[in-house]
Amino acid sequence: MGKTVAPKHLVVGHLNKAHGTKGEIFVWPLTDHPESTFVSGVVLYLGDKNGDLPTDPPTLRIEASRAYRRGFLVRFEGIQDRNGMEGLLGRYAMRSMDQIEELEEGETFYHDLIGMEVVTVEGQRVGEVIEIYELKPADLLEIRGPERDFMIPYIAEMIQSVDVAENRIVLDPPRASWRCDVSGHDPLTINIVTIFPGFFETPLATSIPGRAAEAGLVRYRVVDLRSFTSDRHQTVDDTPYGGGAGMVMKPEPFFDAVDSLAPQGPVVLLSARGKTFSHDDAVRYAVQPDLTLLCGHYKDVDQRVADHVATEEISLGRFVLSGGEIGALAVADSVVRLLPGALGDHDSAATDSFYAGASLSAPSYTRPADYRGYAVPEVLRGGDHRQIEEWREAEAIRRTAEQEGE
Repeated sequence: MGKTVAPKHLVVGHLNKAHGTKGEIFVWPLTDHPESTFVSGVVLYLGDKNGDLPTDPPTLRIEASRAYRRGFLVRFEGIQDRNGMEGLLGRYAMRSMDQIEELEEGETFYHDLIGMEVVTVEGQRVGEVIEIYELKPADLLEIRGPERDFMIPYIAEMIQSVDVAENRIVLDPPRASWRCDVSGHDPLTINIVTIFPGFFETPLATSIPGRAAEAGLVRYRVVDLRSFTSDRHQTVDDTPYGGGAGMVMKPEPFFDAVDSLAPQGPVVLLSARGKTFSHDDAVRYAVQPDLTLLCGHYKDVDQRVADHVATEEISLGRFVLSGGEIGALAVADSVVRLLPGALGDHDSAATDSFYAGASLSAPSYTRPADYRGYAVPEVLRGGDHRQIEEWREAEAIRRTAEQEGE
């Protein structure tokens, strides 16, 4: 790929929608330093997200700005009402590189990382950075290796040094937190502990989860919890201390089952008390050496499993299911589809809702172009790929803002 050419402008925000009647525009920040960007006196250029500007780019000077929810309400000089916003909404705001504040020691612009050679501390070549995905809790570097593409988290525990002058990144990964072995590309192992192992046979062998397993990207180990009981009835539950309705799953089988697996990665208890599962969690799990999912059933699971076996508790939402099996399938599917090669076309995952942050994806259409009078948007049929990309970016931001009540 080689080194990319540094842009002359950086995208800093999206002019999302009008707010009120006095000329304020809700701007969605797309910079790590919004508090020093959207302030009075700053000059912004209008163009697309790629930094392409017309020969004589239109400029806007910020007159006033105030934080509003997850963005800023900005008033530009010369714009007093909604009529003055014509042609502005939906466009991207950029700043000249010479206006961008200097980086602190150890910081690097992300466009400098594209094309960098990646090596280990021993000097073994791993590959070349081909893409960066800005996510939470950690951004990901997509690396083109000698055998196939893979991803690693861009965190201090993984990166020993970044040398812009030498165009090189040196990795020093801790083995317990890096799934992608640079020499062997070890598959992700997903362990599922359940009293209904048959529940998973067909789903994990079907569609993307099944194809990923066949391709050697993931390995499933479905463990029957009853195999770790000590009585002839294979009892996994008992009455609750203190009385009350329902049965509680015993701690011993869970402790013994997890001990037998010796997991290195997260051990997740599917629980209505857990935090709501998100795309950020799926990304975090996808770069681990393994993932262990504990499926509860009956009324509850002994709290000692949550406290001393599981590393975290996850819920699908504020509702109750009969057991953790459905939740475990949802988590496994969302993780597996993120593995490079699982979808065939990585862009299919990269353009999903929530992939590049908190935003939804743009709506999708297919043939026929007109059905019962409902037509596909003209921009998608026109063949101008730049316009299509701009439309999709704007739609994703607009729909996200509307869903969040902007």
